[in-house]
Amino acid sequence: DDRGSNAGWTLNITSTDWKTTTGDMQLDYDGTGTDGNLGKMCANPAVGSLYAESGSLTNVNKGTLDCFSASVTAIDLVTASNGFGNGTYWLTDTSLGQYIPSSPTAAVYTTTIIFTLSYNDRNELYNFSIF
Repeated sequence: DDRGSNAGWTLNITSTDWKTTTGDMQLDYDGTGTDGNLGKMCANPAVGSLYAESGSLTNVNKGTLDCFSASVTAIDLVTASNGFGNGTYWLTDTSLGQYIPSSPTAAVYTTTIIFTLSYNDRNELYNFSIF
């Protein structure tokens, strides 16, 4: 947190559906998640390691196991409470999984995972993606 305000922040992820090069959806990141349907994507930051390169880990917390669904469109990876999180932090060795339906169509699929850093005292968002 380079603002110096110590107002806190949240780092979360969102995603897009896995689609073929022709745009057909095969894997639904926010589906119901059984092997017989279009699957779902889950993240478990709780199994990862969180450490401070600088600053304190006090009130800087890893998120818990969560899965995208109709009501979950973002999964929190790390949060810093108001008054905390003024430092440089690393979350490593976390888990991200996609349930795969039975008998999927053979094709090349792509998705985008979007990491968003939002500040508690601003409406600004900072996005970066992994393709």
